[in-house]
Amino acid sequence: MKNEMKEAAETCIAKILKIDFNQLDISYYNREYIQRIIPHIRYYFKIYIQAFSLLCSFRPEKNLIVDFGGGHGFLSLFLKSLGYRVIYCDANPWSVKTVSAIKEEIGLGPDYIVTGSVSELKQFCLDNHLKPDYLIATDLIEHIYDLQDFFLQLKQINPDFEMMFTTGSNPQNFYKCRKLRQYMTIEENYYFDIRRSFIMSKVLHLTETETTTLAQLTRGKIEPDILKILDSYKKNGQFPPPPDDPFNTCDPETGNWTERILPLATYSQFASKAGFQATFARGFYNEERNRKVVSYIFRMINFYIRKSGKFGFVVAPYILIRLLPKHG
Repeated sequence: MKNEMKEAAETCIAKILKIDFNQLDISYYNREYIQRIIPHIRYYFKIYIQAFSLLCSFRPEKNLIVDFGGGHGFLSLFLKSLGYRVIYCDANPWSVKTVSAIKEEIGLGPDYIVTGSVSELKQFCLDNHLKPDYLIATDLIEHIYDLQDFFLQLKQINPDFEMMFTTGSNPQNFYKCRKLRQYMTIEENYYFDIRRSFIMSKVLHLTETETTTLAQLTRGKIEPDILKILDSYKKNGQFPPPPDDPFNTCDPETGNWTERILPLATYSQFASKAGFQATFARGFYNEERNRKVVSYIFRMINFYIRKSGKFGFVVAPYILIRLLPKHG
């Protein structure tokens, strides 16, 4: 199976490299994003192979898989090349247009394309009498606003879903967390102003101190949840408790978290409440570098990650989260 995966990856890469993305009718953002990926495309496909191999052992009766938050759709191409029926799902209509354009260009792509998030996926599966067996999502789980509800909705699609998520928000990698929190601090400056303006538009006659305090304490909240907090404040005059984490922040208009960092235990708790059991694996670094010395260094780091057990999580650039249904 490993050779089959490598062959499927190389087939997809060859097809992708033949595409002139400048000639495709796709958005500037998606075109630029793909152009940044292309020089490291084999590394991304190695991640797909790792995620797939840790999740799936092919069974003829289980052959429908979801590429959730699929973006440019390269994972869908890989899964399709392995013989699976693929549902691609993404909330960004420009990404949906991109994967559709790539499918038309090379004649390979997902069987079904869904625009939306988990609610739309659930409705699509219901309307089309589909019951996907597997789900893989790369660099998505750290952006989901309500992770508990997300897992519960996935369970409604299939109580026996087997799922794999990858995320660069590795809570045990100190260096990675520091970099992400620096980015969160920058984003929070912008989101704070949005929340403050929103609060001022919804509640009149607040003092400057009240407005500022409420804007600070509603960090990591989406606008409907901010409204609930404001209603409570108007009734009892009590400020909400501070957020659990001093850095995690989200877009108050969409709920999209900025690379949210969660402890592994929190993922396990959310998964357990939805009827799934979580296990974790370590990612690896790209070894294909321009300089041989640098390539050697990263090979040694990856060797350490593989061989050092739990300590490997401290070094790993990303983690994999596998969810399997709990029975009994």
